[in-house]
Amino acid sequence: MKRLILILTILCISIINLKSQSLQELQEYAHLSYNDQQFKESFKLYERIIYFKDSITSDDFFKLGECKSQLDEYDAALYYYNLAVNQSDTDSIKVNYYLKISRILIVNERYTKAIQSLLIAQQISNKQQLVRIKFLLASTYFLVDDYLSSKFYFNQIINDTNQLSSLFSYTLRKYPNSKKAFWLSTFFPGLGQFYLGDIKDGFNSLLLNTSLTLLFVHTSYESSLISSSLSIYPWLHRYLTGGAENARQLAIIKREKNNKLILSKIINLYSE
Repeated sequence: MKRLILILTILCISIINLKSQSLQELQEYAHLSYNDQQFKESFKLYERIIYFKDSITSDDFFKLGECKSQLDEYDAALYYYNLAVNQSDTDSIKVNYYLKISRILIVNERYTKAIQSLLIAQQISNKQQLVRIKFLLASTYFLVDDYLSSKFYFNQIINDTNQLSSLFSYTLRKYPNSKKAFWLSTFFPGLGQFYLGDIKDGFNSLLLNTSLTLLFVHTSYESSLISSSLSIYPWLHRYLTGGAENARQLAIIKREKNNKLILSKIINLYSE
């Protein structure tokens, strides 16, 4: 009986050692695959490691999230990063995960959720992490046109407050105004484009709508108002409203470009 117990004990120890050795080999292979940018393969290996492990750590979920992030599978990456946050008991590590989450949200223009994650991270961060969080909060608030909050955070990390205020003053300008561009092109085709400095599109819109208007008048005179209304007016209405909408969209794009240029200058100020 004692001999049987001894044999079973030795067998159990051997199985545990074999399992430990196999798990270590899996981890090494997973790391090598990740470093070789074989992210699909490394993800599968990290999954197998979790399956064989007795206890799962936040780092295990983090590695899965990293693989999915490198594969541009952002929703899956967010899922694993959030699991890592929930699994971790260390605030500084949690903040690092929140920063990863926030960067993905910002890249995908999900700014509101990014701000929410950063505000949570702010409460549990250390001094070094806090500077990075304030920078991301300031930048993200700027991207949602909350310039007051953006300036509040930038003021805490940029020494040259005078230059910062000067740059933020440009955000107060109402040019280009998308509504103004829309109504200018509605009442006078091409005027909205001229207002935005797009001379070529302005002339194209003016000539096209003028031609259609003259054709409408000519058809009404030669045939009847009903005939011109049925045949010409739908085209005239289409190009008139299309030109106005084009001017509105152009104003939005131009304002976004202007604001991104301002943000770029602010970021350069932070880097100096």
